[in-house]
Amino acid sequence: MPVIVPRSYFQYGNWPGYYKLLKHPQLAVTWAETSNPGSMLYVNFEDHKQLEASGRSVHDIAMHNLRTAGTLTTHEKAVGGEVVFLAMMHADGLGTSRLLLLPELAQLFPKGYVCGIPERSCGIVAPRNLPDESHSQILAMVNGCYEGGTTPMLPGMFEPDLFQVVDA
Repeated sequence: MPVIVPRSYFQYGNWPGYYKLLKHPQLAVTWAETSNPGSMLYVNFEDHKQLEASGRSVHDIAMHNLRTAGTLTTHEKAVGGEVVFLAMMHADGLGTSRLLLLPELAQLFPKGYVCGIPERSCGIVAPRNLPDESHSQILAMVNGCYEGGTTPMLPGMFEPDLFQVVDA
């Protein structure tokens, strides 16, 4: 599975595996094996090289696994039939990884959307065309989750293109 992590994880050069940068200047993606419920084992250099040597891209495998891992979102808030926000808080703890599913999210929000990544296990998406009051409420929720999170990531909301892999 792909795992979005802060770039600071790599600043000392002792990360046990490969990673790719995202467009967001503070984020990257690495990969983990999640076959045992409740645990995650990062793909190390040796395992990565073995997979790639077989002609398979670790990132492509991880994205396929993510796409087939169940529902895209876990929670929804709607008012008058209009989605106000969708949350991704999956049991695998990788809700934020679903922010990498840009084509799927674009289908849900054809008029555009913004993303929040307040906590390692929680991704938030909201339609771009929300009234200012609703946007402010979602921003406050995201920032509150960041401040109280077990593994905080980033406050604020971001453009989805910042979750594109740039280090291909």
